[in-house]
Order: sequence, then C-alpha cells, then structure tokens
Amino acid sequence: MANLSSLPKNYVGVWSLGTSAPDGPPESILELDSAGSGSESTFSPDLRLKVDPIHFQDGGKYRCMSLFSDTDSRAFAIGTGWLIADDLLVTAGHCAYDWGNAMGPAVTVKAYMGYSGKASISKASVQFRMGKRIITTAGWLQSEGRDRASDVSFIQLDRPFKGNLNKFTFEDTPVQGTANLGIVGYPGDKLRDGEHGAEMFEQFASINYDIEKSKRHMLEYRISTFGGQSGSPVIRIRDGRMVSIGAHVYGGGILNSASTIGGTFGNDYKSMVAAFTRP
Repeated sequence: MANLSSLPKNYVGVWSLGTSAPDGPPESILELDSAGSGSESTFSPDLRLKVDPIHFQDGGKYRCMSLFSDTDSRAFAIGTGWLIADDLLVTAGHCAYDWGNAMGPAVTVKAYMGYSGKASISKASVQFRMGKRIITTAGWLQSEGRDRASDVSFIQLDRPFKGNLNKFTFEDTPVQGTANLGIVGYPGDKLRDGEHGAEMFEQFASINYDIEKSKRHMLEYRISTFGGQSGSPVIRIRDGRMVSIGAHVYGGGILNSASTIGGTFGNDYKSMVAAFTRP
C-alpha cells in the first residue's frame, strides 16, 4: 500500500489476499476491537435470539456469513460480513486492517455462507470462499484506527457464491430518526460445543438516534453485541422491507455503534465498490 499519510480522504487502501488455505475453521480466535480501547457491550437483559437455521439456508432472509481473517496463519479473528454482490461483501474496517491488536493488514480471509459450527462445514448448504482483494477507507488507515466513522471495508472473493443468495441492499443512513433496527451476526460470547461465534444471533429494537449529535457522528443504539459481530449489517425494517444502513463496528459504555453510509458523515459505498474495477 502507499504511504498512508499521503492518501487524500477520498482515496482507499487496496491490497491482495492469499487465496490458499484449508477450509476448516481456525483452531484459535482473537476478538478484534476497532482501536483496542473498548469492547462490545451486552446489556441486561440480553435480548439476542439465535437465528432459526431456515433463515440462513438457500433463499433465507439471512444468507449471511461468518468471516475468519488472519495475519500470520496462526491467530485468526472472527467477524461478520454481508453480501452485496455474489462475490463481494461488506465488513468492518478493523477486520481488514487491525490496529488495536497490532495484527496489521489481513493476509488471509475465509468466508462461509450458512455456517453454524464446525460440524456444519460438511453440509451441502454451507459454502466456503477465500478473500481475493480488500478495500478500506483512507480515513481508517490514516487515523490508525481512531476514526471509527471510517471503520468499514469491502472484500472481493475468489469466486461467487451460488444459489438464491438474497443479497443485502444498502441505503444512505438517515441523519436522524426513530427506526426499527437490528444487528445480525456471529457473537463470540455465544458458544456451541465449546466453539466461540459458531451460531448466528439477532436482536431488533426501536431506536431513536441522531448522527449529527453523536460525538463521533456514528449511528448509536442500545442493542447487545459482542466480538465476532463486527461488520454486521445494521438492518432497518420499514414496510416489511429490510435494508442495511450501516456496518456495526464498535461497543463500549451505554451504546454500541455503526459506521454509516453516504451523506455528510458516512462512507461512499458506491465509489468503494467501483474501485474494484479499476486496474
């Protein structure tokens, strides 16, 4: 990558990934934090619900995936990503370049669709892909993880996923309002047969927010999350329609938060996606 300090804010960081690795899950995982200075917040009562497997099967509403990204083939970190194209997913910037644990840029990314624990890998409903290229924001790289509003990345896969994928759509994040919002992903505090982050959980709540008044100009909500859910889509339900309006990236204190899309405070998703087509 180029000298980070020389990158204009409208530039992105792009690098290639290793595309050779066994398709098994990691033997050890590390919880990533956006800047090493905070952790995810779960609230009492914990209202996260395990997602019925029917919803992440072919054609299900959450044909989402769990990610395992590493830098040295030994220490893996688990996160969540969401498909916006057959071979392109969105996740947190700190899943691409980790500042908090000094892991640096991801070297290998393993992506699973339909994952529900190690035993599920052999099922026909589970698909495995490798990351091919990553794009993240100049703001995330230049700030060394302090600019949480820029905490987002896009991962191009080595080949498309197949089937009825029910890909997510995204929209610019409204600056303020009250909405039915949900976080769906793979929380590392939930165990299945001793495996952290093996299963998908969701929680929805009516959230009143104001990005302009937020200290970091982020979308904030009182919805329980934990490491492993970084990168999860922030889903808005309106008139029975689900759309993503942000990527969950940070927790700590009385609220958790997401980097946003478009507008004055958000990230330009369309331009970042278009950057994959440039030489």
